[in-house]
Parts: sequence; C-alpha cells; structure tokens
Amino acid sequence: MSFHAGGCQRPKVVTTDNGPLLTSAEFSDFLASRGIKHIRTVHYHLQANGGVERFNGTLKNGIHAHLTQGCTFEVVLNQTVLRYRESPHCTTQVLPALRMLCRELELPLLRFRAPNKVLLTQTQETVATRQQGTKEWVDQRRRARPPSIQVSDWVRTRRPQCHNKMASFWSQPRQSRRLLGPATFLLDDSSRWHASRLRKVPAPLPNQAAAVPAHLPPSLAIGTHPDPPPTPAPDPGPPPDSTPRQESVVLDQRPVQARICLVALEDFVTTYHT
Repeated sequence: MSFHAGGCQRPKVVTTDNGPLLTSAEFSDFLASRGIKHIRTVHYHLQANGGVERFNGTLKNGIHAHLTQGCTFEVVLNQTVLRYRESPHCTTQVLPALRMLCRELELPLLRFRAPNKVLLTQTQETVATRQQGTKEWVDQRRRARPPSIQVSDWVRTRRPQCHNKMASFWSQPRQSRRLLGPATFLLDDSSRWHASRLRKVPAPLPNQAAAVPAHLPPSLAIGTHPDPPPTPAPDPGPPPDSTPRQESVVLDQRPVQARICLVALEDFVTTYHT
C-alpha cells in the first residue's frame, strides 16, 4: 500500500492491490468518509505499485543484514524501519519521517548534520521530475512501446492459472470499454487488465457470441461451434424370413494337475482326536 499526500496532510490517494481486505466495503467506506481516493492496481502486474515493491526489497535486505549480527527479529525490524525513515529518499530527497511527522527524528547522529532546508512545497515538483526521468530511462532500456490495443477492440486475457489441463489459458473474447491508464483497459466484464496480458483478436460473428464454458479445450474456446458428428445409421437387423442359427460352442477343459502319492508317505497314518 502506498500513500500520496501533500506536506503534512492526510493521505489524498491510496494505491493498493486487489486483496480481499483492501476491496471490502468497510475499507471503501472508511476512505470515502475521509475524502481519500482509492486506486487499485491491475491483476498480476506488480509494476503498477512499484513503490511498495521497492520498499519490500529494501526492507528484506535490511532485515537480512541485521539478522547476521545475531539480533532478534523484533529488534531487527525496528532498527531497519528506523534507519529507513531517517534516510533521505532517492526520489523526494526528503526524510520519510519529515514528510509524515513534519519534523526530523531526534537521533544521535543527526546532531552532527545541518538541518534540512528543503521546502515541502517543492517536493511534488522534485518527485514529478525524477519519476519522469526514471520512466524515460526504463522505457528506453526495456524498449517499451505503446500498446496496439484500442478502445472497442476485442481481446483475450491470459489467465494466470488453469484448473483443467484441457482448458485454454486464454479467456473468452472480451471487448475493451475504456482506457484507465497508459496501458490499462477496462473490459466489458468490469475487469481491469494491463496490455501485457491482453491479445487482440478478431471480433466474433453474431452467431458466435454465445459464451463457451471454460472447461472446453482450446479448439472449442474461440466461440465457434464445430459440426456435430454424423449419426450412425440404425442396424436393420436380420431379414424377417431368416431364422437365427445356433452354433454349438465347445469350451476346452482346463488341464488337471497329476497327483502322485510319494513313496515316503506310504507308511504315514493320520489319526484324529475326538
């Protein structure tokens, strides 16, 4: 979860994933009652919430470094979070504690450092400039291109998992209704997907608009109905004037094991006690 606020005010925008706790009615009512805008990222696209993912990486590295010193996990977590809040952020160039508390933390090492003179009103401009530079560098390195999908195009969504091995990983054809971001589309089933998980397909014919069950194989999941198999002709049966013949079946008898009395047991007598 990431927050966006101006100065020392309450958060104005909250960006979260699509977890059950974050999409519940109670959480939505809580944000709406306080005038906070709630933005949910698209499914299975972690880059949409890069600030949180980067913080998770920094937190894991700090915990791992402190654990090697033999400290308990509670002490390690507190020390890692404290060092993060007292370090200038690479994008804002301001201490996270200063942005949240409107003051710097009283730590021993801060006594030897000059007070921070950066005006909080200039933070938003600094963030916008640095984020734009980072975006251009990443787009150039990864050779990012604008999506070829437009509004009203028919697309298929690549599902992250498939319960049936014979089912297709691509969903049924859906039509994009609205553009929510540079590469985020709202489909006709009210789902939001990134363009990296969408594939453009031709528009289905009017007689092929019926929904196809998800358990069908890929060849049947494109909305087309194959021709039904030919119906076998009924067996006419024997002619009415013919009489069925009964053939005698001779079964071979199973071989019987030859039983021979042993010579050593000729003098053996068995007695039973009553």
